Amino acid sequence: MKRSCTKEIAYVAAAALAGSAVLLWGTQGREAQTFDQRLESKVAAFDTRGRPLARVVLDLASEYKLPLGIEYVDRGAVRRRLDLRLTNKTVRDILGALVDQLPQYRLSISPGVVEIYSPQAREDKSNVLNVVIDDFAATETPRLTSYALYQALMDRLHQPCCLIGNVMESGDARPMALHLQRMRVYEILNALVAQDGQSLWVPTVPPEQLSALGAKPWEVYELGWPELVMGTLQRLFPPDK
Repeated sequence: MKRSCTKEIAYVAAAALAGSAVLLWGTQGREAQTFDQRLESKVAAFDTRGRPLARVVLDLASEYKLPLGIEYVDRGAVRRRLDLRLTNKTVRDILGALVDQLPQYRLSISPGVVEIYSPQAREDKSNVLNVVIDDFAATETPRLTSYALYQALMDRLHQPCCLIGNVMESGDARPMALHLQRMRVYEILNALVAQDGQSLWVPTVPPEQLSALGAKPWEVYELGWPELVMGTLQRLFPPDK
């Protein structure tokens, strides 16, 4: 993935300030590795340094170019500071150890995507992310495909949807082609980021609003901007007063 010099400098500086676990200067070589090879990368010393689960996972996904689906976030994942130190572990091992810190979460690694989810949320029939879409096809960029999925969801629920206006894309937005049948919304989103290979998705509403109809309850982001995504999640759970 090509980036401007300004974007690269800004990202490296932000990651350094966040206490990132691994230096980022070698990330260009990771783009040539397979998804499984990046997961099996060894980390000599890992330290959460007080970051919450969501931020650490976002940082790892950005550093190791791992397409990511975070299907569920609560206050604990966004605000609870973790104290975890590991040595000589793979990225896969680290992700597993991180998710073990919050018992309501699980880790699943499907072909091309890391999934962070809640078993309870997946069993909730009122959760709109569990709605089955009979037939979904799109040949657009990731974010436009995401909006097409939202429209398909509203159609499935027989609800009026919104007109799609201008959608902000990155300078190297990539068209893609998806045709999926009888899959849940979260499964389609995971397939989207897996096929794209350079993006992630997260909820944009707290858990109690995943059963409500309204604005699109998720967003797709390009990998490489964990501070931007974390800002979205933090707004869902303001600091305790």
